[in-house]
Order: sequence, then C-alpha cells, then structure tokens
Amino acid sequence: MGSAYPAGYKHLEGLLFVTTEDARSGFGMDAGGEVGAFVGDRLCIVPGKPTTVQDAASLVRQKLTDDSIKGVVILGDYEIVPSWAMVSTSNQWPETCPNPPTVGFDKDSWWVWSDDLYSDRNNVRMPEIPVSRMPVPYRDGWFRADPATPAAGSTVTIGLRSKEFAFADSVYQLIGQGEAMWNSPPTAAGQAAGASGALTILGPGDLEADQLYLVLHGRADVGTPFRGEGAVVAVNLAVVGGDWHSQGLIFAAVCWGVLTANSAASSHEGAVVNARTPDTSIALALLGHGMNAMVGFTALHYIPNDPTDASLGSPLHAYFWQHITNGAPPALALFQARIRYLNEVPMTGCDPSLMAKAMKTFWSATCLGLGW
Repeated sequence: MGSAYPAGYKHLEGLLFVTTEDARSGFGMDAGGEVGAFVGDRLCIVPGKPTTVQDAASLVRQKLTDDSIKGVVILGDYEIVPSWAMVSTSNQWPETCPNPPTVGFDKDSWWVWSDDLYSDRNNVRMPEIPVSRMPVPYRDGWFRADPATPAAGSTVTIGLRSKEFAFADSVYQLIGQGEAMWNSPPTAAGQAAGASGALTILGPGDLEADQLYLVLHGRADVGTPFRGEGAVVAVNLAVVGGDWHSQGLIFAAVCWGVLTANSAASSHEGAVVNARTPDTSIALALLGHGMNAMVGFTALHYIPNDPTDASLGSPLHAYFWQHITNGAPPALALFQARIRYLNEVPMTGCDPSLMAKAMKTFWSATCLGLGW
C-alpha cells in the first residue's frame, strides 16, 4: 500500500496511478516528486509503447486485486499509455435486441476511444471502478486539494449551449441556482456570453468558474474551437491562454470534445496514434490551467434538438450533475452516471438505432484530469 498520505493529499488515497518509466517524473511520480514520495505500490509502471492496450491493462489488472483501490488515474496521453479503440455496439449489446445498425449509419462507424479496460478488475470488458486520464502534467502543487473549494450554495456555475440545444436548460437547473444558460449565438440583444465582453466567446474569467456545462459543436479532425449554432465560435484557444488557474470542473457535451488523439478511433485500428497537445486541443489547454476534470466524449455525441426531449445522451448529463451535487468527485460521478444510464435509459421496443446511440454514449464518455 501507499505510505501515509499527508494533509492536502488525502483525496488521493485509494487511487492507482498508471504510467511509464519515462513519463513518471513529469507527473511528479518519481521518488522525489510531489506524489511519488508517498504513493508507494499504488503506482503501476507499464512498458513504454506497449504492443496493445490489452497488454497494458493486464498489468493494471494485477494491481486491481486489491479491493481497497477505488479508482484508476492514467498519467500520459495515448502515445504514452494506449487507449482502447473499440466498436461501441460490439460490447455488451443486449442479446434480445435486433442487430445494431450498419457502420455507415454513424460518422465514426460506432468506433470510440475508451479507457475502461484499465478499470476492469475481472476481465469482463466492463468498467468496475472509475477511471480518469491526465494526458498532460499538472504544475507542482496542483495534485493538492484546493483550499478555496466554495462552501455549499456559493459555487460559481456557467452554462453555455448552442442555441438549438434547448433541452440542456432543464439539465442546467440542477446546478444553475436559478440562472439561465447562455446561448451561442446570443438570442437576445445585449446578451453577453462571457466576461471577455465578446458576445459568443467565453473568457478566462468565465473558465475559472467552479462548474461549467458546455453543450456545443466540435469536430473530429481538429481540437479547437468549440462552436455554437451556425458555426459561431463559442470557445477558442485564444481565450483559454493566459496566466490563470482553476481547479474547477467542465462537462463538455461536445462531439469529439475530449478526443486527445489527432484522429477519431475509426481511423486508428492497429495504427500508430499521434497525440494532440495543449496548442491544438481546447481540452488539453484547459487541463494545463489546473482543471480538476473535463468530462466529455471521444466521439460524435447524440443529443436531442427538441427542448422537451429527454432521450439520447441527455439523461447521462442529468445523472452526472445529480451525482456531483450529491458530493461525488467527477471521476466517481461519471462512473455512477454511466452505470445508471446503462440500467435506466428507456429503450422502448429495443429500437436498434436508439440502442446503438445509447451504447456509444456509454462507451465514449470519458473523464480527463485527476477527477478526484
């Protein structure tokens, strides 16, 4: 087991960290590092450039026989510790349902990136504990719990959605303290979406909020910007830059919003993966400022346009924020929300199209950052 965890690091107890020998020092996991000094055997070193994600996951699984491990944190991008490129409709598809739709039905051919094999204790190809990934190192001291965590009722929250995704308004009420979501582009004269003064771009002051709920558009081939309706820029790298720090949480309901490889999973079966950097990815740039977690999706994400529709991916959004408001840290909240989504999302008549979209939502949901 790990050594005694000092004050400020107690939230790391029970976590298993996974990285390579070459990468460990950059994440403070060597003997003299911020966390390496006391993490002990709660550090799993996988060989550099493992042949497959299955090889790396099998080493992690040996550590997961310890039932006191409550979560896994991967340290490194997909080039350092590989992710699982998998067909989301091929795993755990209900036997009672008709066959899933053909691959041409979906822009990703139902492929997603997933880190769930690293949290599969019993080799059943299902996540059994939470898993998160820190693709880029935090600065020294950012593993520590934030002493400025807001008191109950004083959390700063911001919601920004593409104008057509009105369903998100009801989800935001779980955290918005009666405030309305901002729209991109604005729907009312004079509406300002951001402290930057721009009408459609969040500024650094907004990104320092404790909780952000973004429901926007992204692309598989580029990691920036996130856009609103009509391709209006809502979040870009220009406003992410600068010298600011936040240990907040972002839930990004954005297609490919937390994709940290240069291409979607459908393009990389058996191929070499090239990782994005903070200069080419909004998600990685935000984590570089200390975000505790950025939760989102590694593939195209299905959400409704109808404001009264609570189907497709929208229940997962609501479940996640419910668990957050109940006090769960982000990695655990996402794990709980995903399991609940898989068990509760209605599949009337087991429509294969709806089931395929639900399975893709489940398998593509990912927590970047420490998440604890």
